Amino acid sequence: MNLEPKTMDPWRRSLGEQLRARDRRERDPFRGLFELHQRNLERLSELQSAQPVSSLSSVSSEEVSVLKRKVYELQEELTTAHRRKGDNAQQVLDLSARVRRAEEQLGERAAREAQAKQVSGRKNTLVFVLN
Repeated sequence: MNLEPKTMDPWRRSLGEQLRARDRRERDPFRGLFELHQRNLERLSELQSAQPVSSLSSVSSEEVSVLKRKVYELQEELTTAHRRKGDNAQQVLDLSARVRRAEEQLGERAAREAQAKQVSGRKNTLVFVLN
């Protein structure tokens, strides 16, 4: 098997060209993204080595308590929102059940009215025949 392009079978050469074209077509659109990612990694490494991570001792206890209070308030708000969502979901279920029952009652009423009309029609026919 000779791998020189000039002595290679035409179908192999064509297949190789198609694969290289596909690689370029699928890789090239993302080349800039990969380069940007690499630059960002290098920049991050530079920043981390130039400036060590500050310790929490630089944060005052007042700032910590303010943040704790905010977290607590947000947790309460989230709990309230979940409770309200549950209540609303239950209301939707209850109202859906009421609508279903009302539709069933309407269907039953319509069936009774249709039956009553049929019975009424028969009575009128019977009275007409007797006269």
